[in-house]
Amino acid sequence: MLNGTIQDILRSNPYPVSKKDFKARRVGGSIMYHDAEILYAFVRSLVPLDILELGAFVGISTNVLIQAVRDNGQGRIVSLDKFGPGERFKFGSESNTAIGWVGRHRSELVSDSNLDIVTMVTGDVVEYCKTLPDHSFDFIFEDTDHARRTVSALIPEFRRILRPDGIALFHNIDLRAVGYGFRDAGVTDKVTGFRIPYGSSIGMLKGSDLC
Repeated sequence: MLNGTIQDILRSNPYPVSKKDFKARRVGGSIMYHDAEILYAFVRSLVPLDILELGAFVGISTNVLIQAVRDNGQGRIVSLDKFGPGERFKFGSESNTAIGWVGRHRSELVSDSNLDIVTMVTGDVVEYCKTLPDHSFDFIFEDTDHARRTVSALIPEFRRILRPDGIALFHNIDLRAVGYGFRDAGVTDKVTGFRIPYGSSIGMLKGSDLC
């Protein structure tokens, strides 16, 4: 369970990577530094045993999760993205010229030193979640395509796979489509939002609210 306010959690679990070092390896479209601070602090505070990441992109958030799990001394991560290593994708209006980032970052994260805690999966997030056993995760980080249909389709799966004492974090809940997805799934009043200055906002759903 979470103890204290979000400010308490952040103060008690400071992200050990400097903003300068984080920015040096960040790729456009990835989470921002303040997102990383929240993600790291939540995992450190909750000490989850089974983590599901949906929407790994080039692996920046995966790196944050790996750091938190290492520092906790326990835990496993399943990291899913629809793009496989080296696959071409579109970012914005043009094909991403830094396509090597996807293959390089995600492959580096699955180095021998990380194979003990992270499993990288490629596929459709909703279809993959349908294959997961009930109550199989106690922490979920959702950062997929932020589409209304994706969010509304994932919530019923989260009801099943998230343990009652677990939480799910959603990235960019300030986007209108994400809000519509929450509304369609009937959980708008159950989402706790954390607005971050100069960046995105993160929303939290507790497993107990989805039972």
